[in-house]
Amino acid sequence: MNATPGHLKEDIRRLVHPDAHVEQGFVVHLYRLSPPGKPFSGRDWTASHGGIVSLEDVVNLSQGASMGIYYGMVGATGEYDRGLWRIQDRSKELLASA
Repeated sequence: MNATPGHLKEDIRRLVHPDAHVEQGFVVHLYRLSPPGKPFSGRDWTASHGGIVSLEDVVNLSQGASMGIYYGMVGATGEYDRGLWRIQDRSKELLASA
C-alpha cells in the first residue's frame, strides 16, 4: 500500500520477464490518502505526496504486460479518481467506485 513508482515498476518487471515463468501474474497497487495533518495511520500519504502513481501512469506502465494490475485509490484523494480498477495492456476497467 502507498508504494512508490519505482516499487510498482519493479513488481511489473519481475513478473513479465521471460525467466519469471509466471502463467498468470498480477500486481496490486493500493493507495489510502488522508487529509494533511490527519493521517488515519502512519502509512497514509496526502494527495500532494510526490510518490503517488496516477491511474493514467499505471495504464501507460501496463503496455505489453500480460498480467493484470489492480489499482485502488481511497480517502482524501484530491485530484485523483477514487475507485478500484483492473488494468492490462493499456486498457482499464472500473471494478468499484469508492
